[in-house]
Amino acid sequence: MTKPSVPPSAAPSSAGAAPGRAAAAEPGRPAGPAATGPDAVGPGPVAEVEELRLTFRRGGRDIYALRGVSLQIRAGEILGLVGESGSGKSVFGLSLLGLIPAESRPVVSGRVAVCGQDMLNGPADVRRKVRREHLGAVFQDPMTSLNPTMRVGRQVAEAAGSTGEAVRLMRAVGIPDAGRRLASYPHELSGGLRQRVMIAMAVAGNPALVIADEPTTALDVIVQAQVLGLLRSLRDEIGCSVLMITHDLGVAAQVADRVAVMYAGRLAEVGPAAAVLRSAAHPYSLLPAGSSPLDWAAAGLLVPVTAIALLAPVLAPHNPIQPVGLPQLPPGSSGFLLGTDSIGRDILSRVLIGWRSSWFAALAVIASGLVIGGLIGLAAGTRGGLLDTILMRITDGFLALPAPVLAIAVVAALGPGFVHTLIAVAIVWWPFYARIVRGEIRSLAARPHVEAARLAGAGPLRLAFRHLLPGAIPAAIVTASLDVGNLVLTLAALSFLGLGQPQPAPELGADTARNLPYLLQQWWIPVMPGIAVMLLALAGNLAGDGLRNLLSDR
Repeated sequence: MTKPSVPPSAAPSSAGAAPGRAAAAEPGRPAGPAATGPDAVGPGPVAEVEELRLTFRRGGRDIYALRGVSLQIRAGEILGLVGESGSGKSVFGLSLLGLIPAESRPVVSGRVAVCGQDMLNGPADVRRKVRREHLGAVFQDPMTSLNPTMRVGRQVAEAAGSTGEAVRLMRAVGIPDAGRRLASYPHELSGGLRQRVMIAMAVAGNPALVIADEPTTALDVIVQAQVLGLLRSLRDEIGCSVLMITHDLGVAAQVADRVAVMYAGRLAEVGPAAAVLRSAAHPYSLLPAGSSPLDWAAAGLLVPVTAIALLAPVLAPHNPIQPVGLPQLPPGSSGFLLGTDSIGRDILSRVLIGWRSSWFAALAVIASGLVIGGLIGLAAGTRGGLLDTILMRITDGFLALPAPVLAIAVVAALGPGFVHTLIAVAIVWWPFYARIVRGEIRSLAARPHVEAARLAGAGPLRLAFRHLLPGAIPAAIVTASLDVGNLVLTLAALSFLGLGQPQPAPELGADTARNLPYLLQQWWIPVMPGIAVMLLALAGNLAGDGLRNLLSDR
């Protein structure tokens, strides 16, 4: 990577901060966030924030964005500011830039100083001068941050002062053929190149502090690593400080000297990056990088749902098949929590056993779909050519047919029965996973680590199962996690139509259908199995969303 050449006057006056060095605690900072590990005294701060409180008023209510935040950013250091969405990270960055949106009617108190200048209450011309001479910003989405009607060369030149300086900066940040790229519009560049343009504009004029707000969002892993390396090399060459705002603790740990963890508008923890990762002092920092407590809570629903399914035979108070009481007893009757059905069978026992069969049936379909679709996608993606064409046309044929109609046709051909229903739904479901795995494999095949494995003599099988398939599995699992709730509903629908287990086996969909004549008078008989289907599908969808967020952040 080409590094920017900087005149001697632009170098920092002190030795700067080497990555991994110990970080000093902010003097005078009130107790609250836990400082992790011993902190060493470093150079003076380029930015100081003291007891910053910021409240937005919207729709007649107050939104507390920042709640007494105190933090310093030292000269020459990279500070990682980590937190989930809505924790106040970006608002903190806007406060340093003096760009808090006035239309939100903010109520602000505290102190924000950059290079000794007040960025909260100082004169507007002074704040503009600080932004122009001492601050740079790299925003989350370069496509919306760059003017789509202006060529990128003109935009960089406005920040740099001349076209020649714009070319030099674009070369310095690793943009190939920078002279030709001057005439490009933002939409003609890749996401990585657009982000490099933003970085070139941010470092024009050798700022004292660069604020990078989620600079790696929506970039693939290789480009992410390049952007992070570029920010680190610019810090080393120019001597600027960098505030790296991210939701991913792992990303911050790659480049940051210190890490500040923000939670609900407060600093949860501040300390050297290695110490925060190794021995966090605040429970929020113990969560894996990029995760949210809500994501873990949602994914955690898998535990009680599976536990109920496993223990259903033990939890069921009565035999679910045999009549054990008077017919049509209402919920809450002695010994029958959910009542009895039209022939005196315990509804709770039937719901528990139906819950068990529905849950494990959905998991079985997903597992078979992942195996079948994964192998077909792997074969198509690795071999390519005629085999890829044939397999994908077959897959497209399955996808073109309405899934419920195809499942009903398969069950009708095989005959009603639980196993036949599972086979029918599995036949319908595998094409989705085949398409996803094939697309991931084709994308991974062009990655440098796969080329290196080829050059090292790895055979086709080793390439497929060791270097390609592991990279495609996460995307397939994310998709599968979102399918659980949908599969529960599909299986219940087939059962409702009489294509599931024969009587008197307890099935949620079938029990709902058979007892519909009692809906107006003995409502609990058809409604209780229906509520169980709803709860099971809802738990599957919430758990799938949580798993998707957790796995996508990796």
